[in-house]
Amino acid sequence: MLSRIFVTGEGITDIGRALNQVNIAHDENFEHGPFYTLVERLVKRHLPSWHDELPFAVTFVYRKALGELTKDKDVPTRFPSKDRALKGHLDHTKRAFALALIANDNMEQGQSHMAIYFHDTDGTRSELEREPERQKNRAEAVKLGFETAGYENGVAMIPKPTSEAWLYCSCKDNPYLACDLLETALAGNQNSKDRSPKAILANAIGKDSTNRENLRHLVDALDIDQLDMPSFNMFKKELKNSIRRICGEVED
Repeated sequence: MLSRIFVTGEGITDIGRALNQVNIAHDENFEHGPFYTLVERLVKRHLPSWHDELPFAVTFVYRKALGELTKDKDVPTRFPSKDRALKGHLDHTKRAFALALIANDNMEQGQSHMAIYFHDTDGTRSELEREPERQKNRAEAVKLGFETAGYENGVAMIPKPTSEAWLYCSCKDNPYLACDLLETALAGNQNSKDRSPKAILANAIGKDSTNRENLRHLVDALDIDQLDMPSFNMFKKELKNSIRRICGEVED
């Protein structure tokens, strides 16, 4: 059975934050962000039915704490990838490795757990033009960190271009149709006033798209079975594979 999920993200409007100014927050000391709510919805949706009455716990780890841990001697400075593109995302590889260490150190032997690493695929126009496979490379870099740590149940949650694009799919004209096109039609540069996912989403809902409660309402209403975008599908597939390894089966 799944005992605990370890999560990390970029800020309070995605995965959440720790209370009481701690670097690692367990359970009630973790203030859930809207996209942790999405994680929780997906996990509960795909856990086998016999797991329904068996609650799982959560631990949040600040990205800053992961960065500090990467300076430790236990974290490699080089990883076994010959792909030059992945080397451009070395910080993500190191932080995923560190998250795996924390997950293993905070669990007793025999307890099953997974770790989810969230990060958007935003960047300047020039960065995105130089690296059209940026989302794939970032996700692979995260997976490399988990794999190097020998951690089987690490999941990369890397929206393209940003998590707001997933939500916009549900509230645009013709919701859920042709949402795969949003991954290239929307700008990865958050400074783009007319094409950034934040701006487009705010215009669609007529509300502030950086407000956590507004985002949470959208996440609660999101049809997670109907949402069909490559970056979301990649995340969901990895999540389901992790559940299958832990529980022996997964609810489709």
